[in-house]
Parts: sequence; C-alpha cells; structure tokens
Amino acid sequence: MQNERAEPELSWRTRANLIVLSWTWFFLILMSYYCLKPLRDGLASSLSGNLGNLYLATFASTIVGLSVYSQLVAVMKRHHLVFGVHQFFVACLIAFYFAFRSSLDGSPVLVSIFFVWVSVFNLFVVTLFWSVMADVFTVAQGKAWFGLIAAAGSVGAICGSAVAFKLSQWGGMTALVITSIVGLELATVVAFALFAVARSNAPVAAPAGEASAVGDDHGTGGSLFAGMTRVVQSPYLLGICLLVALGKFAATFIYNNLQATVLVAMPDASVRTTLFSSMNFYSQTGSLIAQSLIAGWIMKRWSVGTALVIPCLIMLAYFVWLSQDGSLRTLVWGQVGQQVLGYGLLTPAQHVLFTVVSREDKYKSKAFTDTVVFRGSDVAAGKVCDWMIRSGTVVQRLAIFVVPIVALWAIIAAMMGSAYRRRAEQAEM
Repeated sequence: MQNERAEPELSWRTRANLIVLSWTWFFLILMSYYCLKPLRDGLASSLSGNLGNLYLATFASTIVGLSVYSQLVAVMKRHHLVFGVHQFFVACLIAFYFAFRSSLDGSPVLVSIFFVWVSVFNLFVVTLFWSVMADVFTVAQGKAWFGLIAAAGSVGAICGSAVAFKLSQWGGMTALVITSIVGLELATVVAFALFAVARSNAPVAAPAGEASAVGDDHGTGGSLFAGMTRVVQSPYLLGICLLVALGKFAATFIYNNLQATVLVAMPDASVRTTLFSSMNFYSQTGSLIAQSLIAGWIMKRWSVGTALVIPCLIMLAYFVWLSQDGSLRTLVWGQVGQQVLGYGLLTPAQHVLFTVVSREDKYKSKAFTDTVVFRGSDVAAGKVCDWMIRSGTVVQRLAIFVVPIVALWAIIAAMMGSAYRRRAEQAEM
C-alpha cells in the first residue's frame, strides 16, 4: 500500500513532470472522445426510438469487455496494457472509417454498433487512465493533484467539442476519426513518458522496506472476474460501488426528466440545441474551476470525505426543491449543478478512494465499478424514469421518490470518507 510519507522526497521537477504528463494524457483521451461524441449523436438521431435497447446493448458489451480487460490486467505489464487498449480502439476506428465509406448513409445496424462502441470506448479508456493514476500516485499526491488532473478532462472536452464543430464543417467523418486516432496515439506516447518518470523515481517514491507501486509495472494476477469477486467480499469496495450507483441514478433522473420537459417546452430542435449548448458551456466551465481550484483544496484542507459529502448534501437540497418546483428552469439548474458537483468534486474524490487499495483492486475492481456498476445504474435509472413518466407522474412526485435515495447516498458518502481516513492512517503507520 502506498504511503503519504514518501511524497516530500519527490523533487519539484519530478512532481511537475508527473502532473504535466498525467494532465496531457487525460486531455488527449477526452479530446479524442469528444471528437467522436457528436458524430455518434448525429448518426444516432435516426435511432431515437430505439435508444433503450442501445443502452442495454452498451451494458452487455461493457460486461463482455470487462471480462477481457480483467484477463489482460492479470498477465500484462502496465505499459503493455495501455498500449494494447489504445491500439485496439485505434484499429476499431480504422475499421469504422472503411465501413462507413462503403455505406454512405450508414445502415441502422452499423450506426447501432458505432453508438455502442463509442460508449464502451469512453468508459474503458477513462477507467484505465484513472486506474493508472491510483497506481502511480501516493495517497497524499492523489488528494493534492487529482482535482487538477481531472480538470484536463474538462479542457479536453471543451477543445474536442470545438475541434469537432470546426472539422465537421469541412472534413466530415474522415477528419473527426483521424483527429481521434492522432489523439489516442499521442496519449500512448505521453503515457509511456509518464511510466518512464515513475520508474526512474520509484526508489525515491517508496518508503524504506516497502514495495513501490509507482515502479511496479507487472501484471496483477488473479482470476478473470476477480474485480467483481473482490467487490462482493470487501465492504470498502462495495461502498464505493453504492456511491457510484446512487450518484449515477440521481444524475440520470435529472437528465431524463429534463429531456421530457424540454421536448414539450421547446418543439423547435434548433432552440433545444442552443439551450443544451449553453448548459454544456456553463457545466464544463464550472467543472474546470472546481477541479482546478476547489477539489484539491477541500481534500487537503479538510478531508476526502468532505469532498464526497458536500455534493450529496447539495443534491439532497436540490431534490427537495424539485419536489416543490418541477419547472424547466429548475431542471436546467439541476443538470448544470449535478455535472459541476459530480465532475468537479465527487469524481476526483472517488478516484482518491482507490489509492488505498491493492494494485489488483485499482485495475480490476475499479474497472468493474466504473463500467458495469456505472452503466448498470444508468440503465436501471433510465428504465424506472421512463416507466414513471409514461404513467403520467409529474416531476414533483418523482422527485419525492428520489429524496430518500439521495439521502442514503449522502450517508454512504460520509461512511466512505471515514473508511478512507482509517485506511490512509494505517498506511502512515
């Protein structure tokens, strides 16, 4: 287990190199994804009546992908794993490019496969990145730097969206796919540079008599579904799963009801596009500020538990408000707010929770949590919301139903903060 006492021994140059390389890696993979996301969404407009099945297909594909990923983690070195995952997705992009070239309008089957693939791509490249971060950095470094590193994702999303907007006007699908491929290849180069810095400083980063996770670049071992098994056996990992699942349920609830309400209030698609563009700008800007300036400060000044609980309590207050006022304005505020709180505070703090678990859990259990649990909660929340909306239940009554769920979410966040503190204190002994 990594130890906080090791951090002061790192030179400022080493710290700067680790932060800059991590930041650049995350920026590149999120930029690559946001070059593909508008292409996916634009193609999927022809499948708007079949999105529920696509969500289920994404969930099933995620489970299959996780089984393969877990097996690779067990036998591959860290740098080989990153190279293999990135190159697999690059090969898929090349295949999609030629497939769409031969089917100019895009067959429904091809579009459906691409929709599912992009969703799975995002989950796995992001999960792999944060698994490496939890493996490379110590407990104290995670609290200090994960917020800043997470900000790279927001910057990458903003830049990727801007690049996609410009390229789609003259280069179409070809330019978007090529840009995404270049981004992934550059991310691979940056990741290898990060590993080189980590290996060269492993003796400095590890306390005397203790193995360094920073320099450890071997497979984790373990069985195919070790991640899922460990989650079931470990109250700590199970708590993280519940934290992720309940948070995703609340976020999906807001998003689904916003979509239903905005469709009635704004029949013109161009007006809806303007609204969502404005929301994305405010949510990404707010997330960037929170990640860069607030998350690390809260975790260092107070605790990781505080960074977990604050978003939950704010969202609890919001759902109480929503139960009284189900207007479009309230839902818009909720969507922007939950994204800022989620990406700005909750996500960096959740990643820090994995800095005090074993290497196998950092890769396998984290992958299970970030993919199967995350996507499964998304599907479950979507089905529940769709059923309740079809039954004619108004938003206010739906919000009352969610209030106790969010209250439970806040309680689990507090418990996980305490559990993390105990594990971190044990690592210092």
